[in-house]
Amino acid sequence: MSATNLELFSDIGLRAREFILSTYNNLPNTIFVTALLMGAIQGNLSMIWIAIGMIINALCVLSLQELLPLIFPKWDQVNQPSSRACSLIDDPLGPALTVVAPSYWFASTTYFVVFILYNAAQVAFKPAAAGVSKKKVDTRVAFTMSVMILSLFFLLIIMLRGLTGCETWLGSILGVTVGSTVAILYWQLLDVCHSGIAPDILNVVTALAPAKSGEDTTPVLCTA
Repeated sequence: MSATNLELFSDIGLRAREFILSTYNNLPNTIFVTALLMGAIQGNLSMIWIAIGMIINALCVLSLQELLPLIFPKWDQVNQPSSRACSLIDDPLGPALTVVAPSYWFASTTYFVVFILYNAAQVAFKPAAAGVSKKKVDTRVAFTMSVMILSLFFLLIIMLRGLTGCETWLGSILGVTVGSTVAILYWQLLDVCHSGIAPDILNVVTALAPAKSGEDTTPVLCTA
């Protein structure tokens, strides 16, 4: 293999690595924009609720980021030198110090995963209504369990952020705590079982084929 080809493959590998790291670093922005666009374009109300929840989550984080520097103005677990590599907003004229506790990155990504995980758990473990098809109940549980497994895997990937050097231990813990708390409380606020919002964030269950003639026509969602 010629030196030119080696340089080409090396350059492609470097650019791919930069793209992956950049996407990972901007994951909160990607999740928010994707949820908002999917909700608006597809008319998916659940995704719009997730996007609104991310705004509420961000406001909680910003409030704590305003409060903690007043209490601990010189603690390096709260204030860190600004880094363009770790920043979600590319601002070369930004402040010399950045408030990193709680971590906005951890809070946003944890909120998204915990909201979906908590939603799936609520749907999976909810007792079935009387008289519904056991097959449909099993289908509901199987799909929601799949979502839970994928959510846990995604959560593991998120935790790797702690190895990048962009977060402090205090910021990480507070970020995960804030994101998880907002996700669970926000889900309870929406109260999917009583507000008419289908408890199926990823629309997996609603995409199932309709029942055949003569079968129980109770929707899978209504077995919860």
